[in-house]
Amino acid sequence: MNFATLDLETNGFKETSVLSASSIVFDETGRIVDFFNRFYYPLEEISIQAATIHGLTPERIRWLRATENYPLFFLEDTDSLKDFWEVNEAQRIIVHNISFDTSFLPASSRKGRKWWCSMKGLTDFCRIPGRRGKNKWPKLEEAEKIVRKKLTPPMATVGAETQMPVKIPHSSLSDCFNLYSIFTRVLANEPEWISFYSIRTPYQAPLYRNIGEKETDNNTSPDAFVQELIWYGLSLSKICGHPSKFEQMSLAWEKLGIS
Repeated sequence: MNFATLDLETNGFKETSVLSASSIVFDETGRIVDFFNRFYYPLEEISIQAATIHGLTPERIRWLRATENYPLFFLEDTDSLKDFWEVNEAQRIIVHNISFDTSFLPASSRKGRKWWCSMKGLTDFCRIPGRRGKNKWPKLEEAEKIVRKKLTPPMATVGAETQMPVKIPHSSLSDCFNLYSIFTRVLANEPEWISFYSIRTPYQAPLYRNIGEKETDNNTSPDAFVQELIWYGLSLSKICGHPSKFEQMSLAWEKLGIS
């Protein structure tokens, strides 16, 4: 049985554009099978506030898209994510904030799949005090810290974690790997905490559709932020079950002229 994690970085809150979409597929032992990692232009003006958090500016997106050829905008590429899950037989998807992330996915991308929200599913386990004497929903980094401390990872997870660079905050691929680290520990130690279910989150497409950003030639070199993100993907490709993924990422690294 295969599972998949999902994380998105967006140009703000609901009804905005998806700027990066990532997913990691792995089996019940924790062995990583494949991953999806793409970057897209916004359909509206870039949100400075959002970009300050995740760092995805149009210039950086241009460089990050050099690893493979695909549509400019997420709305034109949602079937690719769906196909990725279908090819890898991943019908059970793990997200951290299910109502947020799944609201960016058209119904066709969600159909036939079941979901588990680590934020809601681990609230009682994390026991982080909130308002009115109740436990608050843990942030992803909070849940990961507590789960890593209290639950033993399977061997495949240990092997994967030792080969990966330091995590990158608010990177969709890095957050997917953190979700993988959390879920494989829970599955190996406390599987009864996991309950996958169908969802009916309303789909909220971007409110504005003023497509103006086009791909242009880069006149600068990829900065340290871009290099870090590409290196993270390259590192994950080394432990991925598809040798072609590593070849693809290696060629992109060379193409960008990164030493």
